[in-house]
Amino acid sequence: MGLGPALALIAVAYALGLLTGRLRRRAPAPPAVPAGPDETDRAITGFGEELAALDIDPAAPRVHAESLADYGRALDAYEEAKQARTADPGDPVPTRRALEAGRTALIRIQAREAGRPVPADPERIAAHRPAPAYSGDRFRYQGRSDADHLFAIDWPEPGAPAIVHFARQGADGEARLEAVAIADGREEAGRVAFLWGPAEGRFLIGGWTNPVYPAGATHLRVPADDWPSAAHNTWTLRLESARDAAELTAEHHGLGADVLAVRAAARTALNVHLDTDGPWRVAYQCGRAHAHRPACRRGEPALAGSGPRMFGLTLPGPGLVCVDVPPRARWSLTLAEAGPAGAGRLLRGIVPGGAAP
Repeated sequence: MGLGPALALIAVAYALGLLTGRLRRRAPAPPAVPAGPDETDRAITGFGEELAALDIDPAAPRVHAESLADYGRALDAYEEAKQARTADPGDPVPTRRALEAGRTALIRIQAREAGRPVPADPERIAAHRPAPAYSGDRFRYQGRSDADHLFAIDWPEPGAPAIVHFARQGADGEARLEAVAIADGREEAGRVAFLWGPAEGRFLIGGWTNPVYPAGATHLRVPADDWPSAAHNTWTLRLESARDAAELTAEHHGLGADVLAVRAAARTALNVHLDTDGPWRVAYQCGRAHAHRPACRRGEPALAGSGPRMFGLTLPGPGLVCVDVPPRARWSLTLAEAGPAGAGRLLRGIVPGGAAP
Protein backbone atom coordinates (compact mmCIF):
# COMPACT_ATOMS: atom_id res chain seq x y z
CA MET A 1 0.00 0.00 0.00
CA GLY A 2 1.35 3.42 -0.92
CA LEU A 3 1.68 6.45 1.29
CA GLY A 4 -1.56 8.06 0.07
CA PRO A 5 -3.92 5.29 1.32
CA ALA A 6 -1.98 5.09 4.58
CA LEU A 7 -2.42 8.79 5.23
CA ALA A 8 -6.10 8.52 4.31
CA LEU A 9 -6.50 5.81 6.93
CA ILE A 10 -4.87 8.08 9.49
CA ALA A 11 -7.37 10.82 8.69
CA VAL A 12 -10.27 8.42 9.19
CA ALA A 13 -8.73 7.18 12.44
CA TYR A 14 -8.43 10.73 13.69
CA ALA A 15 -12.09 11.37 12.85
CA LEU A 16 -13.15 8.26 14.74
CA GLY A 17 -11.01 9.17 17.72
CA LEU A 18 -8.92 5.98 17.46
CA LEU A 19 -5.55 7.62 17.57
CA THR A 20 -6.48 10.86 19.35
CA GLY A 21 -3.58 12.81 18.00
CA ARG A 22 -0.90 10.47 19.36
CA LEU A 23 0.52 8.82 16.24
CA ARG A 24 2.93 11.64 15.46
CA ARG A 25 5.03 10.92 18.49
CA ARG A 26 5.97 7.96 20.61
CA ALA A 27 3.38 6.77 23.10
CA PRO A 28 3.83 8.50 26.45
CA ALA A 29 5.38 6.79 29.41
CA PRO A 30 2.70 5.57 31.83
CA PRO A 31 2.83 7.98 34.79
CA ALA A 32 -0.89 7.76 35.62
CA VAL A 33 -0.66 4.28 37.17
CA PRO A 34 2.16 4.00 39.71
CA ALA A 35 4.20 0.81 39.80
CA GLY A 36 3.42 -0.89 43.08
CA PRO A 37 3.22 -4.32 44.63
CA ASP A 38 -0.10 -5.09 42.95
CA GLU A 39 0.39 -7.22 39.84
CA THR A 40 -2.40 -5.46 37.94
CA ASP A 41 -0.73 -2.09 38.40
CA ARG A 42 2.57 -3.61 37.28
CA ALA A 43 0.89 -5.04 34.20
CA ILE A 44 -0.50 -1.65 33.17
CA THR A 45 2.83 0.02 33.79
CA GLY A 46 4.73 -2.63 31.83
CA PHE A 47 2.40 -2.35 28.86
CA GLY A 48 2.71 1.44 28.88
CA GLU A 49 6.51 1.12 28.85
CA GLU A 50 6.30 -1.17 25.82
CA LEU A 51 4.18 1.40 24.01
CA ALA A 52 6.63 4.13 24.93
CA ALA A 53 9.46 2.12 23.40
CA LEU A 54 7.53 1.38 20.19
CA ASP A 55 8.35 3.96 17.52
CA ILE A 56 5.87 4.14 14.64
CA ASP A 57 6.16 6.99 12.17
CA PRO A 58 2.94 7.41 10.15
CA ALA A 59 4.84 9.32 7.46
CA ALA A 60 7.29 6.46 6.86
CA PRO A 61 6.95 5.22 3.24
CA ARG A 62 6.75 1.53 4.14
CA VAL A 63 4.46 1.70 7.16
CA HIS A 64 1.44 -0.60 6.92
CA ALA A 65 -1.95 1.05 7.23
CA GLU A 66 -3.06 -2.00 9.20
CA SER A 67 -0.18 -1.51 11.64
CA LEU A 68 -1.24 2.10 12.19
CA ALA A 69 -4.74 0.90 13.04
CA ASP A 70 -3.34 -1.74 15.41
CA TYR A 71 -1.13 0.86 17.05
CA GLY A 72 -4.22 2.97 17.64
CA ARG A 73 -5.97 -0.03 19.20
CA ALA A 74 -3.02 -0.60 21.52
CA LEU A 75 -3.02 3.03 22.67
CA ASP A 76 -6.76 2.95 23.29
CA ALA A 77 -6.46 -0.34 25.17
CA TYR A 78 -3.86 1.20 27.45
CA GLU A 79 -6.22 4.07 28.28
CA GLU A 80 -9.11 1.65 28.81
CA ALA A 81 -7.00 -0.46 31.17
CA LYS A 82 -6.14 2.57 33.30
CA GLN A 83 -9.76 3.70 33.40
CA ALA A 84 -11.00 0.22 34.32
CA ARG A 85 -8.44 0.00 37.10
CA THR A 86 -9.53 3.34 38.51
CA ALA A 87 -13.26 2.60 38.19
CA ASP A 88 -13.12 -0.71 40.08
CA PRO A 89 -9.76 -1.54 41.70
CA GLY A 90 -11.19 -4.74 43.15
CA ASP A 91 -12.09 -6.30 39.78
CA PRO A 92 -9.03 -7.02 37.60
CA VAL A 93 -11.01 -8.69 34.79
CA PRO A 94 -11.92 -5.54 32.76
CA THR A 95 -8.34 -4.31 33.09
CA ARG A 96 -6.88 -7.59 31.90
CA ARG A 97 -9.37 -7.78 29.06
CA ALA A 98 -8.24 -4.34 27.88
CA LEU A 99 -4.57 -5.33 28.22
CA GLU A 100 -5.20 -8.51 26.24
CA ALA A 101 -6.73 -6.44 23.43
CA GLY A 102 -3.72 -4.15 23.47
CA ARG A 103 -1.33 -7.09 23.54
CA THR A 104 -3.08 -8.62 20.54
CA ALA A 105 -2.64 -5.37 18.61
CA LEU A 106 1.11 -5.37 19.31
CA ILE A 107 1.35 -9.05 18.33
CA ARG A 108 -0.25 -8.22 14.98
CA ILE A 109 2.30 -5.44 14.39
CA GLN A 110 5.21 -7.73 15.31
CA ALA A 111 3.89 -10.54 13.10
CA ARG A 112 3.97 -8.24 10.06
CA GLU A 113 7.51 -7.15 10.84
CA ALA A 114 8.68 -10.78 11.26
CA GLY A 115 6.91 -12.03 8.12
CA ARG A 116 4.71 -14.42 10.13
CA PRO A 117 0.99 -14.98 9.47
CA VAL A 118 -0.89 -12.11 11.10
CA PRO A 119 -3.54 -13.08 13.67
CA ALA A 120 -7.12 -12.28 12.74
CA ASP A 121 -8.47 -8.84 13.51
CA PRO A 122 -10.03 -8.38 16.97
CA GLU A 123 -13.59 -8.12 15.60
CA ARG A 124 -13.35 -11.63 14.17
CA ILE A 125 -11.95 -13.04 17.41
CA ALA A 126 -14.70 -11.29 19.40
CA ALA A 127 -17.23 -13.42 17.52
CA HIS A 128 -15.84 -16.45 19.40
CA ARG A 129 -16.65 -14.67 22.70
CA PRO A 130 -13.53 -15.98 24.45
CA ALA A 131 -12.95 -15.38 28.15
CA PRO A 132 -9.92 -13.19 28.97
CA ALA A 133 -6.78 -15.31 29.45
CA TYR A 134 -3.97 -12.75 29.70
CA SER A 135 -2.55 -12.71 33.24
CA GLY A 136 -1.06 -9.24 32.85
CA ASP A 137 2.46 -10.66 32.87
CA ARG A 138 3.74 -10.96 29.31
CA PHE A 139 3.93 -14.54 27.98
CA ARG A 140 1.78 -15.83 30.88
CA TYR A 141 -1.89 -16.82 30.61
CA GLN A 142 -4.43 -18.37 32.94
CA GLY A 143 -8.09 -19.28 33.02
CA ARG A 144 -10.88 -21.34 34.50
CA SER A 145 -11.61 -24.71 32.97
CA ASP A 146 -15.33 -24.02 32.45
CA ALA A 147 -14.75 -21.22 29.88
CA ASP A 148 -13.44 -21.08 26.32
CA HIS A 149 -10.19 -19.16 25.83
CA LEU A 150 -8.66 -18.03 22.54
CA PHE A 151 -5.68 -15.69 22.33
CA ALA A 152 -3.02 -14.63 19.83
CA ILE A 153 0.41 -16.23 20.16
CA ASP A 154 2.96 -13.78 21.54
CA TRP A 155 6.14 -15.35 20.16
CA PRO A 156 9.05 -14.79 22.60
CA GLU A 157 11.45 -14.76 19.65
CA PRO A 158 9.82 -13.69 16.37
CA GLY A 159 10.55 -16.10 13.54
CA ALA A 160 11.62 -18.95 15.85
CA PRO A 161 9.78 -21.82 17.59
CA ALA A 162 8.52 -21.44 21.15
CA ILE A 163 8.01 -23.75 24.10
CA VAL A 164 4.62 -23.85 25.82
CA HIS A 165 4.63 -24.79 29.51
CA PHE A 166 1.02 -25.89 30.03
CA ALA A 167 -0.34 -26.94 33.43
CA ARG A 168 -3.72 -27.91 34.81
CA GLN A 169 -4.76 -27.54 38.44
CA GLY A 170 -7.72 -29.34 40.00
CA ALA A 171 -9.35 -32.74 40.40
CA ASP A 172 -10.88 -34.90 37.67
CA GLY A 173 -11.28 -33.29 34.31
CA GLU A 174 -9.25 -32.39 31.27
CA ALA A 175 -7.45 -29.47 29.69
CA ARG A 176 -6.81 -29.41 25.96
CA LEU A 177 -4.49 -26.98 24.22
CA GLU A 178 -4.90 -26.35 20.50
CA ALA A 179 -2.88 -24.35 18.01
CA VAL A 180 -5.17 -22.46 15.64
CA ALA A 181 -4.50 -20.72 12.35
CA ILE A 182 -6.98 -17.85 11.95
CA ALA A 183 -5.85 -15.72 9.03
CA ASP A 184 -6.77 -14.92 5.45
CA GLY A 185 -10.34 -16.08 5.89
CA ARG A 186 -9.44 -19.59 7.09
CA GLU A 187 -9.55 -21.33 10.46
CA GLU A 188 -7.75 -24.60 11.20
CA ALA A 189 -6.94 -26.17 14.55
CA GLY A 190 -4.96 -29.11 15.89
CA ARG A 191 -3.97 -30.54 19.25
CA VAL A 192 -0.82 -29.42 21.01
CA ALA A 193 -1.41 -30.95 24.44
CA PHE A 194 -3.92 -32.96 26.45
CA LEU A 195 -3.79 -33.05 30.25
CA TRP A 196 -5.93 -35.06 32.65
CA GLY A 197 -6.22 -34.28 36.34
CA PRO A 198 -3.48 -32.18 37.93
CA ALA A 199 -0.66 -32.35 35.39
CA GLU A 200 1.79 -30.29 33.36
CA GLY A 201 4.09 -30.57 30.36
CA ARG A 202 6.26 -28.62 27.93
CA PHE A 203 5.47 -28.64 24.21
CA LEU A 204 7.00 -27.11 21.08
CA ILE A 205 5.02 -24.88 18.72
CA GLY A 206 6.12 -23.15 15.55
CA GLY A 207 8.52 -25.90 14.51
CA TRP A 208 8.49 -28.76 12.01
CA THR A 209 8.20 -31.58 14.53
CA ASN A 210 4.42 -31.71 15.04
CA PRO A 211 2.34 -32.77 12.01
CA VAL A 212 -0.95 -32.58 13.95
CA TYR A 213 -1.65 -28.88 14.12
CA PRO A 214 -1.74 -26.51 11.11
CA ALA A 215 1.24 -24.60 9.81
CA GLY A 216 1.21 -20.88 10.41
CA ALA A 217 -0.59 -21.07 13.76
CA THR A 218 -1.61 -17.63 15.01
CA HIS A 219 -3.61 -18.41 18.16
CA LEU A 220 -3.78 -20.81 21.09
CA ARG A 221 -7.11 -22.15 22.29
CA VAL A 222 -8.07 -23.83 25.56
CA PRO A 223 -11.64 -25.14 25.07
CA ALA A 224 -14.02 -25.36 28.01
CA ASP A 225 -14.08 -28.62 29.97
CA ASP A 226 -17.60 -30.03 30.39
CA TRP A 227 -16.85 -32.00 33.55
CA PRO A 228 -19.01 -31.06 36.59
CA SER A 229 -15.93 -29.92 38.52
CA ALA A 230 -14.70 -27.62 35.74
CA ALA A 231 -15.74 -24.43 37.54
CA HIS A 232 -13.34 -25.29 40.36
CA ASN A 233 -10.38 -26.14 38.11
CA THR A 234 -7.89 -23.84 36.44
CA TRP A 235 -5.03 -23.89 33.96
CA THR A 236 -1.88 -21.82 33.44
CA LEU A 237 0.32 -21.35 30.41
CA ARG A 238 3.73 -19.77 29.87
CA LEU A 239 5.47 -19.14 26.54
CA GLU A 240 9.26 -19.50 26.50
CA SER A 241 11.93 -19.07 23.84
CA ALA A 242 13.18 -22.36 22.43
CA ARG A 243 16.69 -21.06 23.08
CA ASP A 244 15.98 -21.39 26.81
CA ALA A 245 15.25 -25.12 26.66
CA ALA A 246 17.10 -27.21 29.25
CA GLU A 247 20.16 -28.93 27.83
CA LEU A 248 20.11 -32.67 27.24
CA THR A 249 23.37 -33.96 28.69
CA ALA A 250 24.64 -37.54 28.87
CA GLU A 251 21.55 -38.82 30.71
CA HIS A 252 18.17 -37.31 31.46
CA HIS A 253 15.10 -38.72 33.25
CA GLY A 254 11.70 -37.15 32.89
CA LEU A 255 7.99 -37.35 33.67
CA GLY A 256 5.46 -36.11 31.13
CA ALA A 257 6.06 -34.11 27.95
CA ASP A 258 9.22 -32.04 27.62
CA VAL A 259 11.49 -30.23 25.16
CA LEU A 260 15.26 -30.47 25.54
CA ALA A 261 18.15 -28.86 23.69
CA VAL A 262 21.03 -30.79 22.14
CA ARG A 263 24.01 -28.46 21.87
CA ALA A 264 26.66 -30.89 20.60
CA ALA A 265 27.99 -29.84 17.19
CA ALA A 266 28.82 -33.41 16.13
CA ARG A 267 26.47 -36.29 15.33
CA THR A 268 25.09 -37.93 18.44
CA ALA A 269 23.27 -41.17 19.23
CA LEU A 270 20.09 -40.74 21.25
CA ASN A 271 18.83 -43.81 23.13
CA VAL A 272 15.23 -43.59 24.33
CA HIS A 273 13.46 -45.62 27.02
CA LEU A 274 9.72 -45.01 27.41
CA ASP A 275 7.70 -46.44 30.32
CA THR A 276 4.07 -45.81 29.40
CA ASP A 277 0.98 -47.67 28.24
CA GLY A 278 -0.27 -44.68 26.28
CA PRO A 279 0.63 -43.09 22.92
CA TRP A 280 3.92 -41.25 22.50
CA ARG A 281 6.02 -39.41 19.97
CA VAL A 282 9.71 -38.51 20.09
CA ALA A 283 10.96 -36.06 17.47
CA TYR A 284 14.06 -34.04 16.69
CA GLN A 285 14.18 -30.59 15.13
CA CYS A 286 17.37 -29.37 13.56
CA GLY A 287 18.88 -26.27 15.12
CA ARG A 288 21.05 -25.28 12.14
CA ALA A 289 20.02 -22.68 9.56
CA HIS A 290 16.27 -22.89 10.04
CA ALA A 291 15.55 -20.76 6.99
CA HIS A 292 16.94 -23.30 4.52
CA ARG A 293 18.08 -26.18 6.75
CA PRO A 294 21.08 -27.20 4.58
CA ALA A 295 22.48 -29.31 7.43
CA CYS A 296 19.24 -31.29 7.75
CA ARG A 297 18.66 -32.50 4.21
CA ARG A 298 18.36 -36.12 5.36
CA GLY A 299 15.27 -35.26 7.35
CA GLU A 300 14.60 -34.79 11.01
CA PRO A 301 14.11 -38.20 12.66
CA ALA A 302 10.92 -38.90 14.57
CA LEU A 303 9.26 -42.01 15.92
CA ALA A 304 5.70 -42.53 17.19
CA GLY A 305 3.92 -45.45 18.78
CA SER A 306 2.15 -46.71 21.89
CA GLY A 307 3.19 -48.66 24.97
CA PRO A 308 6.64 -49.27 26.51
CA ARG A 309 9.50 -49.01 24.05
CA MET A 310 13.27 -48.73 23.73
CA PHE A 311 14.85 -47.43 20.53
CA GLY A 312 17.59 -45.20 19.16
CA LEU A 313 17.84 -42.19 16.88
CA THR A 314 20.85 -40.47 15.40
CA LEU A 315 20.83 -36.69 15.58
CA PRO A 316 22.84 -34.83 12.90
CA GLY A 317 23.81 -31.90 15.14
CA PRO A 318 22.44 -29.30 17.53
CA GLY A 319 18.68 -29.00 17.83
CA LEU A 320 15.66 -29.81 19.97
CA VAL A 321 14.35 -33.17 21.17
CA CYS A 322 10.61 -33.21 21.81
CA VAL A 323 9.20 -35.97 24.03
CA ASP A 324 5.40 -36.02 23.73
CA VAL A 325 4.00 -38.54 26.22
CA PRO A 326 1.04 -38.74 28.67
CA PRO A 327 1.39 -36.53 31.76
CA ARG A 328 2.54 -39.25 34.18
CA ALA A 329 4.61 -41.29 31.73
CA ARG A 330 8.24 -41.86 32.76
CA TRP A 331 11.09 -41.82 30.28
CA SER A 332 14.85 -41.56 30.05
CA LEU A 333 17.21 -40.34 27.34
CA THR A 334 20.93 -41.02 26.99
CA LEU A 335 23.19 -39.17 24.59
CA ALA A 336 26.52 -40.39 23.21
CA GLU A 337 28.80 -39.84 20.24
CA ALA A 338 27.73 -41.58 17.06
CA GLY A 339 29.82 -42.75 14.15
CA PRO A 340 28.70 -43.45 10.57
CA ALA A 341 28.30 -47.16 11.24
CA GLY A 342 26.25 -46.64 14.38
CA ALA A 343 24.09 -44.11 12.61
CA GLY A 344 23.00 -46.56 9.93
CA ARG A 345 22.17 -49.20 12.54
CA LEU A 346 20.15 -46.82 14.72
CA LEU A 347 18.15 -45.31 11.89
CA ARG A 348 17.30 -48.54 10.08
CA GLY A 349 13.53 -48.80 9.63
CA ILE A 350 12.81 -45.34 11.01
CA VAL A 351 11.05 -42.93 8.69
CA PRO A 352 11.36 -39.23 9.60
CA GLY A 353 8.01 -38.06 10.84
CA GLY A 354 6.49 -41.52 10.48
CA ALA A 355 5.19 -44.18 12.85
CA ALA A 356 7.07 -46.94 14.59
CA PRO A 357 8.05 -49.81 12.27
